[in-house]
Amino acid sequence: MFDNLTSGPLPSLNALRAFEAMARTGRATLAADGLRVTHSAVSRQVKALEAALGVRLFQGPKHRLTLTQAGQDLLPALTDAFDQIAGAVRRLRSDGEDLHLAVNASLSVKWLIPRLPEFTQAHPEVRLHLEELPSHATSHRGAQAVV
Repeated sequence: MFDNLTSGPLPSLNALRAFEAMARTGRATLAADGLRVTHSAVSRQVKALEAALGVRLFQGPKHRLTLTQAGQDLLPALTDAFDQIAGAVRRLRSDGEDLHLAVNASLSVKWLIPRLPEFTQAHPEVRLHLEELPSHATSHRGAQAVV
Protein backbone atom coordinates (compact mmCIF):
# COMPACT_ATOMS: atom_id res chain seq x y z
CA MET A 1 0.00 0.00 0.00
CA PHE A 2 2.80 2.43 0.83
CA ASP A 3 5.36 1.05 -1.63
CA ASN A 4 5.48 4.27 -3.61
CA LEU A 5 6.61 6.21 -0.51
CA THR A 6 9.79 4.18 -0.01
CA SER A 7 11.67 5.78 -2.89
CA GLY A 8 11.84 9.12 -1.12
CA PRO A 9 9.54 12.05 -0.59
CA LEU A 10 7.33 13.27 -3.38
CA PRO A 11 8.31 16.54 -5.05
CA SER A 12 6.57 19.74 -4.01
CA LEU A 13 2.92 19.90 -5.06
CA ASN A 14 3.47 23.51 -6.15
CA ALA A 15 6.36 22.40 -8.36
CA LEU A 16 4.23 19.65 -9.92
CA ARG A 17 1.40 22.15 -10.52
CA ALA A 18 3.81 24.65 -12.09
CA PHE A 19 5.27 22.01 -14.40
CA GLU A 20 1.84 20.70 -15.43
CA ALA A 21 0.53 24.21 -16.17
CA MET A 22 3.65 25.22 -18.10
CA ALA A 23 3.70 21.99 -20.10
CA ARG A 24 -0.02 22.23 -20.86
CA THR A 25 0.00 25.90 -21.89
CA GLY A 26 3.44 25.90 -23.48
CA ARG A 27 4.65 29.05 -21.71
CA ALA A 28 5.63 30.11 -18.21
CA THR A 29 3.66 33.36 -18.51
CA LEU A 30 0.42 31.56 -19.42
CA ALA A 31 0.98 29.02 -16.65
CA ALA A 32 1.59 31.87 -14.21
CA ASP A 33 -1.67 33.55 -15.22
CA GLY A 34 -3.58 30.33 -14.63
CA LEU A 35 -1.91 29.70 -11.28
CA ARG A 36 -2.09 33.38 -10.25
CA VAL A 37 1.63 33.66 -9.60
CA THR A 38 4.53 35.33 -11.42
CA HIS A 39 6.21 33.71 -14.41
CA SER A 40 9.49 33.70 -12.49
CA ALA A 41 7.79 31.70 -9.70
CA VAL A 42 6.70 29.12 -12.27
CA SER A 43 10.21 28.94 -13.72
CA ARG A 44 11.77 28.52 -10.26
CA GLN A 45 9.30 25.77 -9.34
CA VAL A 46 9.96 23.88 -12.58
CA LYS A 47 13.74 24.14 -12.05
CA ALA A 48 13.30 22.89 -8.47
CA LEU A 49 11.22 19.96 -9.77
CA GLU A 50 13.87 19.08 -12.34
CA ALA A 51 16.49 19.14 -9.57
CA ALA A 52 14.36 17.00 -7.25
CA LEU A 53 13.69 14.44 -9.99
CA GLY A 54 17.19 14.55 -11.44
CA VAL A 55 15.92 14.92 -15.02
CA ARG A 56 15.30 17.72 -17.49
CA LEU A 57 11.62 18.24 -18.27
CA PHE A 58 12.03 20.98 -20.90
CA GLN A 59 14.64 21.55 -23.59
CA GLY A 60 15.48 24.22 -26.11
CA PRO A 61 15.94 27.98 -26.02
CA LYS A 62 14.14 29.98 -23.34
CA HIS A 63 11.40 31.26 -25.64
CA ARG A 64 10.83 27.99 -27.52
CA LEU A 65 10.89 25.31 -24.86
CA THR A 66 9.66 21.83 -25.68
CA LEU A 67 9.06 18.85 -23.44
CA THR A 68 11.77 16.23 -23.10
CA GLN A 69 10.72 12.59 -23.17
CA ALA A 70 10.64 12.64 -19.35
CA GLY A 71 8.34 15.67 -19.47
CA GLN A 72 6.09 13.98 -22.02
CA ASP A 73 5.90 10.90 -19.81
CA LEU A 74 5.06 12.88 -16.66
CA LEU A 75 2.48 15.30 -18.10
CA PRO A 76 -0.53 13.00 -18.75
CA ALA A 77 -0.49 11.49 -15.26
CA LEU A 78 -0.26 14.90 -13.61
CA THR A 79 -3.02 16.37 -15.79
CA ASP A 80 -5.31 13.45 -14.94
CA ALA A 81 -4.51 13.69 -11.23
CA PHE A 82 -5.13 17.44 -11.04
CA ASP A 83 -8.35 17.06 -13.04
CA GLN A 84 -9.53 14.38 -10.60
CA ILE A 85 -8.75 16.63 -7.64
CA ALA A 86 -10.58 19.55 -9.27
CA GLY A 87 -13.58 17.31 -10.02
CA ALA A 88 -13.72 16.00 -6.45
CA VAL A 89 -13.65 19.54 -5.05
CA ARG A 90 -16.29 20.69 -7.55
CA ARG A 91 -18.60 17.81 -6.60
CA LEU A 92 -18.13 18.53 -2.91
CA ARG A 93 -19.05 22.19 -3.36
CA SER A 94 -21.85 21.64 -5.83
CA ASP A 95 -25.56 21.28 -5.20
CA GLY A 96 -26.31 21.03 -8.91
CA GLU A 97 -24.33 20.16 -11.97
CA ASP A 98 -21.40 22.30 -13.08
CA LEU A 99 -20.15 22.24 -16.64
CA HIS A 100 -16.71 23.78 -17.17
CA LEU A 101 -15.88 24.65 -20.78
CA ALA A 102 -12.68 26.10 -22.18
CA VAL A 103 -13.58 28.04 -25.32
CA ASN A 104 -11.66 29.84 -28.04
CA ALA A 105 -12.70 33.51 -27.82
CA SER A 106 -13.82 33.91 -31.43
CA LEU A 107 -15.82 30.69 -31.35
CA SER A 108 -17.54 31.68 -28.13
CA VAL A 109 -18.57 35.08 -29.50
CA LYS A 110 -19.73 33.84 -32.89
CA TRP A 111 -21.29 30.50 -32.00
CA LEU A 112 -21.58 29.62 -28.30
CA ILE A 113 -22.82 32.79 -26.61
CA PRO A 114 -25.78 33.28 -28.98
CA ARG A 115 -26.94 29.75 -28.06
CA LEU A 116 -26.57 30.06 -24.27
CA PRO A 117 -30.11 31.32 -23.49
CA GLU A 118 -31.64 28.30 -25.22
CA PHE A 119 -29.26 25.95 -23.41
CA THR A 120 -29.89 27.43 -19.96
CA GLN A 121 -33.65 27.31 -20.53
CA ALA A 122 -33.46 23.66 -21.56
CA HIS A 123 -31.04 22.71 -18.73
CA PRO A 124 -31.66 24.95 -15.70
CA GLU A 125 -29.88 22.48 -13.39
CA VAL A 126 -26.55 23.02 -15.17
CA ARG A 127 -24.31 25.88 -14.13
CA LEU A 128 -22.10 26.72 -17.08
CA HIS A 129 -18.59 28.07 -16.44
CA LEU A 130 -16.67 29.43 -19.42
CA GLU A 131 -12.91 29.96 -19.50
CA GLU A 132 -11.04 31.50 -22.39
CA LEU A 133 -8.80 29.03 -24.16
CA PRO A 134 -5.54 30.56 -25.40
CA SER A 135 -5.27 30.23 -29.17
CA HIS A 136 -2.39 27.73 -29.07
CA ALA A 137 -3.64 25.62 -26.14
CA THR A 138 -5.30 22.26 -26.58
CA SER A 139 -6.43 21.77 -23.00
CA HIS A 140 -7.36 23.84 -19.96
CA ARG A 141 -7.05 23.02 -16.26
CA GLY A 142 -10.39 21.91 -14.84
CA ALA A 143 -12.28 22.09 -18.11
CA GLN A 144 -14.55 19.15 -18.80
CA ALA A 145 -14.59 20.02 -22.49
CA VAL A 146 -12.56 22.17 -24.84
CA VAL A 147 -14.43 23.90 -27.66
